Amino acid sequence: MSQQPPASIIISSYNYGRYLRQAIDSALDQTAGPCQVIVVDDGSTDDSPQIIRSYGDRVLPILKGNAGQASSFNAGFSVAQAPIIIFLDSDDVLLPSCVERVSAAMARDAASKVHWPMMIIDADGRQTGRLVPDQRLSEGDLHHAILRDGPEAYSWPPTSGNAWSREFLSRIMPIPPHVYQVCPDLYLAALAPMYGTMHRIDQPQSCWRVHGKNQTWSLPFEQRLDRLIWRWDVACDALITYCRERRLAVDRQRWMSMAWCHRVKAAIEDLCAVVPPGESFVLIDGDEWGTDEWLRGRRRIAFMQRHGQFWGLPGSDDEAMAELERRRRHGVGFVVLAWGSFWWRQMYAQFIGGLESRFPVLLRNDRVIIYDVRKPARQADDCAQPTAAAD
Repeated sequence: MSQQPPASIIISSYNYGRYLRQAIDSALDQTAGPCQVIVVDDGSTDDSPQIIRSYGDRVLPILKGNAGQASSFNAGFSVAQAPIIIFLDSDDVLLPSCVERVSAAMARDAASKVHWPMMIIDADGRQTGRLVPDQRLSEGDLHHAILRDGPEAYSWPPTSGNAWSREFLSRIMPIPPHVYQVCPDLYLAALAPMYGTMHRIDQPQSCWRVHGKNQTWSLPFEQRLDRLIWRWDVACDALITYCRERRLAVDRQRWMSMAWCHRVKAAIEDLCAVVPPGESFVLIDGDEWGTDEWLRGRRRIAFMQRHGQFWGLPGSDDEAMAELERRRRHGVGFVVLAWGSFWWRQMYAQFIGGLESRFPVLLRNDRVIIYDVRKPARQADDCAQPTAAAD
């Protein structure tokens, strides 16, 4: 290229030949003008190398042996020329406006990162109507929030939903390849707030493809949870190292106590210590935990549940109590109120009050309240009459 490109788009490729051409085409088709497109193949055994070669000098190919995704990021960055760097997974695609929108955001100040929500598409590229992440992304100066609360202090999208300033990456690269053979974006995302501001683009600028080989949510619940914990831990390790090198005092235990994944893990241990194997329990969590029907030999029933699925909130205290009584007649022995639904104590005060007055509380902490509903401690006079409901 005779002049500096607006962005270097580094595509990390490994055995995703089915999707690779769409990723490359999306990088080449940017309204901001010709970008430097670097395709790093990490020892693919499918037709990915042939696809890469078919683009000739329109892309810069790096074909290497298999060493993990961090090594691919490092190899691509070593030849990148632009002030903006985007790492694009080879099964994802950028929208044409992506680099143009990122360039405008980066021009405002010395941001280390720009990010945006991603549209979720299926294996065939059809939009699902959903976004990842589904909550509003963070922006601004997050340095002090990170020091106080750790990785949980801000939200970020998957790899292909981020653009990084070259200046920031030059200060932290290379990524430790043996630690981040997968998910090297964790290292970048954890450290970015320490080196500059975050900018958010509210409109999606890329698509995240969900298919059989990358669906974390298809794993059993505890495997998913362990993977989330691993992701949090490695992001935390990167931050702890940064802080120690600069003699910044941080409290990892406090960070961990606030981390959603660690809190769920601790709550599961609480639950299993109290609810015996073989028993059924109602879980009031707004379907936030994403548990399987069976949890270490204990049957979980969502509340409210219809046809085996979380159905939504009860319309009233009476409806909630009626549903609980129906569940008790069918063998439910425990009610578990998760911390994310502690607001039920205000919204459904009569229902929760009924639980408190009629049934023993086996455990109460800042994660869960667990009631033993197998046999009332005493019968409430104003118990709602049970009504039939489909399961």
